[in-house]
Amino acid sequence: MPTAWYRSFVFWFGLPVFVFLVWVWFDSMHRSTVANLMIAGEPLRLDNQGGTMGASWGSPYLRKSGNWALEFRTSPRNLPAPWFPLPSHISPHNLVNAVGHNVKIPHWLLLLGYGGLWQLPWLARYYRRKRIARAQEERESSIREPGSAG
Repeated sequence: MPTAWYRSFVFWFGLPVFVFLVWVWFDSMHRSTVANLMIAGEPLRLDNQGGTMGASWGSPYLRKSGNWALEFRTSPRNLPAPWFPLPSHISPHNLVNAVGHNVKIPHWLLLLGYGGLWQLPWLARYYRRKRIARAQEERESSIREPGSAG
């Protein structure tokens, strides 16, 4: 007899991450959170605002001076933002120099991706059980048939 979905370890181990992603999405609609950090001497900005999670690097507008190994800021958001924005990658290059990168991934896309990955263990279990049931059925049918030597 199959185990109910709400008794599965996969469900209970995946649920906190799913709830966290939903909470971060709602939080990004009301608050802007920015983390500035230095990785290998280069500035990196991570942000969570307006329904997207973003990362910026390589831009001359990011501060390179000073000692800011980790700077964390949060502020209320007054600007309206769409709940389902599109992903974006801004990297304006010209022949003289590269200006940097800014990648924004919407929370709905993160939830869809995580939900799909969360289903993989259940799908693997379903197909494994199906394969085992088919093998047992073939074995039983070969035992019932007279004259079949296995």
